[in-house]
Amino acid sequence: MTDLINEHMSKVNRTYGSNVMGFGISGKLNRIQVFLYDTSDEKIEEFKNNIYPEEEFLIFRNILELVYPKSTRDSYEEALPLWPDNYILCGSHLLNLYTNNQASLGYRVKDKNGNKGFMTAGHFVYQGRYVTNADRDTIGLCKQCYRRNIMDASYCELVDDKYELSNNIRTFAIDTLSTLSTQPIEGADIIAVGYRNSYHGKVLNHSFKFSFYDNEGRYCIYTDQVLLDFISTPGNSGGVVCYKDKDTKDLMTVGILSGNCTTEVSPVLGRTVAFCCKQNAIQAVMGVKRY
Repeated sequence: MTDLINEHMSKVNRTYGSNVMGFGISGKLNRIQVFLYDTSDEKIEEFKNNIYPEEEFLIFRNILELVYPKSTRDSYEEALPLWPDNYILCGSHLLNLYTNNQASLGYRVKDKNGNKGFMTAGHFVYQGRYVTNADRDTIGLCKQCYRRNIMDASYCELVDDKYELSNNIRTFAIDTLSTLSTQPIEGADIIAVGYRNSYHGKVLNHSFKFSFYDNEGRYCIYTDQVLLDFISTPGNSGGVVCYKDKDTKDLMTVGILSGNCTTEVSPVLGRTVAFCCKQNAIQAVMGVKRY
């Protein structure tokens, strides 16, 4: 059922999809929990009419009430972040008009010359190609693409001055992303945000190696990858992965989502899980730094 919701979400008008923060299966309730920003009767009907109609399998929950108790706010609007329209957020929706592929923006960086840009997945856009935002405004030009060994990442330089790259994260319930980077240990709690979904999970392995044939038939070997205990939805590749320090409360950058490591790729895992490449490796190879 979640696959059907994913499929419908990829096709639905952005007006409807923008009210959906995320969804997932609750084993305890044996239902799909759908987290909406607005759970009015009108918005629930809108979801059923345009995304998924079988209400008996769904439980709707208001993400604002989970994060901001009613006692701390007077209205739905007051709980929303007041981001300027020209802000490009971590986890934002990206389009590649050459391939019609979709992905997510990770976080903002500067290259060694001080140019501002952002990170996304390497398999999403190659060097010399442009990417757009969800409104199809061209916002980035890929200057570096690296798809081997320790990363699947592309650096895109910002090309439209009217836009401002932000350290705010698309899922407003999460704090601003710190410019600090970290490599969490196995068992650490992490947060990942793409344009399709956000995830809360744990690190299964902080330095994993595997090999596979990609969609273009190339034999690829990846090393020093971080395995995460969830399955990433298509379109979330390139999204930000972060760790909240328990003492300082800083939301530190771990890296960007690359995709899923399947049981066919690594039978030893016994299941499909997501993986990400590390910001520390991206900085060392590409020469880009968080700011």
